[in-house]
Amino acid sequence: MLLFYCTTTDQLDKIRRKGLSRAELYTSFADASKACKELILVIQGYKTSYKPADKKGRRVKAGDIAPEAILNIDPYLPPSEVVAGGGFVMREGNKEPEVLMIFRKGVWDLPKGKLDDGESIEECALREVREEVGIKKLAMVSPLGTTVHGYPRKNKYKVKTTYWYQMETPERSFVPQAEEQIEKVEWMPWSKALDKIGYEIFRRHMLSIKPVPLSKV
Repeated sequence: MLLFYCTTTDQLDKIRRKGLSRAELYTSFADASKACKELILVIQGYKTSYKPADKKGRRVKAGDIAPEAILNIDPYLPPSEVVAGGGFVMREGNKEPEVLMIFRKGVWDLPKGKLDDGESIEECALREVREEVGIKKLAMVSPLGTTVHGYPRKNKYKVKTTYWYQMETPERSFVPQAEEQIEKVEWMPWSKALDKIGYEIFRRHMLSIKPVPLSKV
């Protein structure tokens, strides 16, 4: 989970040295964008302790926040929103459900990608999964929540919200999307996927969700 803090240019050097103390943070980038008059700091939520500051959960109060928990401060990179869709393509396994994983840039990942103009988020998720694993037949089963993570890119700090869906396919032959640097597509038992997934934010999300019972496709 990412959190967001409003600040000003003249405070950046002090925050770089000492971090933040007793800060009130926004839980959504949209709310922070409306409220912050100058700069927005992006904070890794699981690296600090916090508690709700309002009944709607839009703000939280945090204790001490170390400088290393602030993701876009050194150097300061203005945050920019990205919306994406992705899929947990699943099937029945011998002992537990299996999920379709992709191997990209040296780590195991889940198929996902950015929303195109004019498409719904569900259309985006289906299209990206089809493209990345190289299939045609794919069905939506159920929504599986969202993740929010960030990364630096082209002098911006991208705040990426990914909408996840459980999916299923009758296809068993896959073609990794080479232009996206995907090297392998592989079915994995759920517990193995939890161990192999290369991003902590996705591991935490997998631990929090409960896929619906699988059909026999």
